[in-house]
Amino acid sequence: MSQFISLLIGGLFLGAIYSLVALGFVTVFKATHVINFAQGSVLLLGAFVIGRTHGSLGFWGAVMLGIAAAALVALLIDAVLIRPVRRADLGTLAILTLGVDILLATELTREIGTDVLSVGAPWGSDVVEVAGIRVAESRVIAGGVAAVLVAAFAAVFKFTDWGIAMRSAAEDGETASLMGIRLNRVAAAAWAMAGALAAIGGLFLTSFPAAGVTGGVGLVAGVGGVLFLARAGSARRDIDAAAAAHEPWTDALADRDASGRRDAKIGVIALGAGAACLLTGGALLVLGLRRTEVVPAVSSSGASLSLRGQF
Repeated sequence: MSQFISLLIGGLFLGAIYSLVALGFVTVFKATHVINFAQGSVLLLGAFVIGRTHGSLGFWGAVMLGIAAAALVALLIDAVLIRPVRRADLGTLAILTLGVDILLATELTREIGTDVLSVGAPWGSDVVEVAGIRVAESRVIAGGVAAVLVAAFAAVFKFTDWGIAMRSAAEDGETASLMGIRLNRVAAAAWAMAGALAAIGGLFLTSFPAAGVTGGVGLVAGVGGVLFLARAGSARRDIDAAAAAHEPWTDALADRDASGRRDAKIGVIALGAGAACLLTGGALLVLGLRRTEVVPAVSSSGASLSLRGQF
């Protein structure tokens, strides 16, 4: 029974890590109406930077650099790729971010290869045990960090000028622009925050009990994007149905028909993106494999064999 409870609590804390990734998806979607499939590769980038630099910068310095790198790359995706085609349809923007995800994840996977990078977390493999229930300390810390960040973001969205501006942009971008809200700034801040959240989520996803940073870490966020897209279409359909119940039957039929076409389009995008994520995952696994050869190594204690990988 204690093992079941341990697994249950560990799963809840793991869900808290995923909530950070999901919060990044929602932030970008609310501010720009873009489904950001590049969130997975940005997450992998943040974890990769932490894994590569913690030996020279220390853990906390590497974490700050990883968060900054992920936020900067997310900001560049918005400024260079998304902003020029901001008024494009949902499918075009989703496919664009999916292409960015494939390119960035492929390059990062090539750099990682078959190595497993440690993020050098100070909590290591420590376990918290209470009444026979054992949970990894990294999961407990992740749950606390997620709770604080979600509460902070909720307060920011509700009480700050930026939060009000983002909610206004999500409700009616044209009206918000006429009222003096700079949509590009709102979008840039949303993308940067999403990148930072992805890096934090990547840090905890690659900490113990996970093995470390591997090429497949970013696929989790990609699959999450597909699920979020499908859920967004379902929620939109529910809202349209509720609104139609208070309109004349002719308007209701017209809205229902438009909603059906829109949901069919969203469903096709979701299915296509899901298939692309699966194909990308297979390609990344193939690219991540390296040929190994046996190389004799001689030490003071005698001959031994070592493995050396090659691309």
